[in-house]
Amino acid sequence: MKRGVRSGRRVLVSVLDWGLGHATRTAAVVSRLVGRGDEVVLAGSGESLAFLRRSFPGLASESLPSFSPRLSGGSRQWLALSLQVPWFFLCIVRERWLTERLVRRKGVDVVLSDNRYGVRSSVVSSYVITHQLHPHVSAGCPRWVERVVSWVICRMLSRFDGCLVPDEGLGGLSGDLSSPVPRGVRAHAVGLLSRLSFCDESEGVGRVDWLGIASGAEPQRGLFVDGLISLFERKSATGARCVVVCGDGSRRDSRMPCGTEVVGIADGVFLRALIANASQIVCRSGYSTLMDLRYMGRVAFLVPTPGQAEQEYLAGRMERWGFTSVSQAEMQQI
Repeated sequence: MKRGVRSGRRVLVSVLDWGLGHATRTAAVVSRLVGRGDEVVLAGSGESLAFLRRSFPGLASESLPSFSPRLSGGSRQWLALSLQVPWFFLCIVRERWLTERLVRRKGVDVVLSDNRYGVRSSVVSSYVITHQLHPHVSAGCPRWVERVVSWVICRMLSRFDGCLVPDEGLGGLSGDLSSPVPRGVRAHAVGLLSRLSFCDESEGVGRVDWLGIASGAEPQRGLFVDGLISLFERKSATGARCVVVCGDGSRRDSRMPCGTEVVGIADGVFLRALIANASQIVCRSGYSTLMDLRYMGRVAFLVPTPGQAEQEYLAGRMERWGFTSVSQAEMQQI
């Protein structure tokens, strides 16, 4: 029997360490929980946990290793990811065991997981944040593989007490990624989640002609940063002010020879100001980035990660709202 929920809960929040998108959108949830008096314990690994620790230095945090896939440098992502499937399931078994230990040791009342299928408990209510009820595996992936993956994901989602979909309505921004709801999955739309909604207005950024925002897993994030710098250096040479946000905590802020400003990590206040003041924006079509842009009422050139079917689908879908989809091969022509 699972423990009931009391006022002033202790909530264990854990995010997937695959780029910073999961951490940034979960930051909006953590802000809401803290604002209403809940006690939050952060759990995770890598850059995602480091980001949450910087954003909420007063909160307790625990190391909880997660599956951190590595993408291919080319476009055949499904093949690269399929080779990592055994490790993926091993990680789920390990994080399930570690979560149960954390729940008991920390006296947790509720578990909240962002796309971590093993972060749930048999003794307290457990919820998962995801828009991927029907994941698009990878461009070029055989249809039968997609069916198997969808069946496995649905089985794992059905074991949670609820699935919280970050969208204005099921099938809204996320389209057929979240609609229809699979049998056995208890899904609810909770609105778009953007950390920028909890950031104050900032002055002093000044005019930005071109803003690039990188995200996602390596090596594709690094390749995208290199492409942005190459594109922006040509524009900087003509007098345009260009800024690249790398989404990489290990990278120091710097300035390139022609004047492009390179920022390792932008906090919410700074990023909100950059987006608000940018004339043109170039970014990946990751779901968290799209939620930030929708919240800010901005459009952008979207460059989906090669071979990542979900980003390719979302980039095309966003054209109905004024976005422009551009392949990575065509990016230098922007």
